[in-house]
Parts: sequence; structure tokens; C-alpha cells
Amino acid sequence: MHYALTFTVVLFSVAGIPPLAGFFSKLFVLLTAISSQYFLTSVFFIILSASACFFYIRLIKIFFFGNVVKNTF
Repeated sequence: MHYALTFTVVLFSVAGIPPLAGFFSKLFVLLTAISSQYFLTSVFFIILSASACFFYIRLIKIFFFGNVVKNTF
């Protein structure tokens, strides 16, 4: 259970959930891209981050609410 909690925090950070470090790194990259007028790149970055967040949260759902499959060897 401790491993699942630790990996959950890591996945939340990579997904960019505030107040974790991944959120601030994505925020600073996005703000730099917008201030440099890379608007298309910024929109692409937001779309990719949102789709990746779906997969990370899906993994967390499987960790805590998925069925446990036992090997019957």
C-alpha cells in the first residue's frame, strides 16, 4: 500500500496537479512559451498534458479500485 501511495504522488506530480513540483515546472514552461509568442506550441502542450493526465489518473484508479488478479500456477 505504501508503494501505491508513493507512486500516486509521483504520478500526480508528473500529471501537473498543484501544488506539486510537476505543476510548477509545466507552468513555467507554458508561461515562457506564451511570452515568446509560441501560441500553437502552447496549445499543443496543453492538449498533450491533458491527455497524459487522463492516463496517469487511470493508473491511479487501477491501483486503488482495480480488481486483484491472482496467479494460479
